[in-house]
Formats: sequence, C-alpha cells, structure tokens
Amino acid sequence: MAFPVFSQTKAEGFADILLPSPWNFNDKTAYADDQGILWEQKENTMFWRGSASDGYAARGSWQTSFRARLVHAAPHLPLSTANKPRHDHELPRVDIGFVDEFQKCHQDDCRSEETAFWGSGAEKPPLERVPFEQHWQYRHLMDLDGADYSGRFVPFLRSRSLVYRTGLFRTWFGERVYAWRHYVPVDVRLHELWDLLGFFGGDKKGAGLGENIAMEGRAWAA
Repeated sequence: MAFPVFSQTKAEGFADILLPSPWNFNDKTAYADDQGILWEQKENTMFWRGSASDGYAARGSWQTSFRARLVHAAPHLPLSTANKPRHDHELPRVDIGFVDEFQKCHQDDCRSEETAFWGSGAEKPPLERVPFEQHWQYRHLMDLDGADYSGRFVPFLRSRSLVYRTGLFRTWFGERVYAWRHYVPVDVRLHELWDLLGFFGGDKKGAGLGENIAMEGRAWAA
C-alpha cells in the first residue's frame, strides 16, 4: 500500500507532497515592514553572508559546493574597466563572504578552506555574523541552497530587493513564483551571475527592470 509523504522540500525525481515550511515564517529570517528600505535608498551592492553548511567536505569536495563557488568567485568579478563601456551607471559592489568556522569537513579539508577563504595563517574568519535585517540595505540579494532548501527566499522577496536564485531543492512555492517576473534565475554553475549583476546593477535600463522584478516579488510575497 502506498502512503503519501509530506515534506518541506524535495530533490528532482521524488514524489513528496510539498508543504510550506515554518522556516519561511520564522523570526530568525523574518522581514518587518518597519525595517524596510525603499529601492532608491538601497546600496547598489550584491550582499551574501552565510556558513559553509552545504554538505560535508572530504577530499576536496568543498570546491564543488554552491557556497564555496560563490565566495571564491566574488573577488574575481569580470566587471573590470574593460567592461565599463557597456554600462552607463557605476558598477555594483560585491560584499560576499563566509562567517563562522569550517566544521563540516575532514581536518585537512577544514584547513584548506581556512586558507582559501580566510587567508594563509588566519586563525578566525575575517567576517562576523550580521543581523538578518542588514540584508535590506542592499539592492541585490543572492539566495542559494545550503544542506537543504533556503529559508531566506520568501523574506528576501518581501524586502524590495532584487533576488537572484539558484539551487537544486524544490519547495512549495516553486510552481507559484516565476523566473524573470519575481526573481532572477541563476545557473547552478554561477556562470551567468556576474553578467546579470552588471546588467541589473550597472545599466540604467537594467536597473529599472530590476526594480520592477523586485516589486513584483514583493507583491507576491506580501
């Protein structure tokens, strides 16, 4: 006899019945209107803070994780002076980094991650945790899965910021929100991210379209 399986998330190929997660409405990731900032008052910056929690690292496997690829790529943005003629606004800043110590890893992998992301000889992370509401200061917010689905997506949509989203896990809202209307989809390899950021953050027309997407996302999540 078959029994239904109810879940908060599922991976491709599974037939679980998806339900809204309490995490989307948890105070830890809540958005309050009195903390909100209007689009035009937000910093033209892509912001992300998080821990390396998307899986256990062994034999260098951390190099293939979403979060490690994002943080590693951030200082090497191809938004150089050679690209500036394509944009008619100042290019956006990028403020992306890990917080907390690396714990989900073999000892050698933990040391490799510390060297890669903290710098040689560093004994603690260079960045500290920030209050969750600090995200609302920035126009561009990156949302990606960790060891499971992301609990940030819905409050990010409410915040009037433009949400960039990539991930593997499916959630209850996956068939209710639409890419390019409510958020900006990003390929899992993150190859398109910097071109998208350059368009929505460094181009007058792109900034207008980005604001429209942010407002549509807010209207859906309100």
